[in-house]
Amino acid sequence: MQLLKVANRIVVPSRWELAKLKKLYPFCAKKTIIIKHGVNALTSKTRAPRSRLLFVGRLVPSKGIEPLLQAIALLKHKNKKVKLHVIGKGNKIYFRRLKLLVKRLNIQSDVRWHGFRKQRQVQKRYASYGAVVMPSILEESFGLVALEALASGVPLIATRSGGLSEIVNSSVAQVIPKAKSRAIASAIEKMWSNPSVTRKRVIAGRKLASRYRWPRIADQYKKLVK
Repeated sequence: MQLLKVANRIVVPSRWELAKLKKLYPFCAKKTIIIKHGVNALTSKTRAPRSRLLFVGRLVPSKGIEPLLQAIALLKHKNKKVKLHVIGKGNKIYFRRLKLLVKRLNIQSDVRWHGFRKQRQVQKRYASYGAVVMPSILEESFGLVALEALASGVPLIATRSGGLSEIVNSSVAQVIPKAKSRAIASAIEKMWSNPSVTRKRVIAGRKLASRYRWPRIADQYKKLVK
């Protein structure tokens, strides 16, 4: 709190984060501005099968990884080829809990754990997957993974939790209405069954992501420190 008090300016990445900060610390209201995160121009569109799914993020309950695993178990009954690849790490106790869930759901062969990867490594991998799933439950301050997926030309399936609501909509992504297993599974199935709509969303998503290129974001920081 002391840093917030002495700071001349505070930067947050979304309107949602600004509202949260103002609620917790009203004195920050007049000196806080929004500068969104940036993204580089990433690889061309994916050629991977749509059944090859990717989750990227910290392995914590708020990311919706448990209902996502349950959704994979539901989808497996209809599409034997579905695979979920998970990039990210969490504490040992929670990771053990996830592994036990995978075993109980009998989807050990359908889930691949890749552990932590540096951002540049992750960016290179997006085009190797048929879709990125982001089933966040609470408090996404912005949703950089979602933006990177759009910039990579990879279909995005995501909730509109927190700051995600500022970049995720039905024009660029298959929206998950609620971070529950059946809703997640249904959203993935809709992405599979509507290829023409998915292609249109990919095009619109790349266009949206181009508005967040780093040179434009950097200019905002330059103006801030002048």
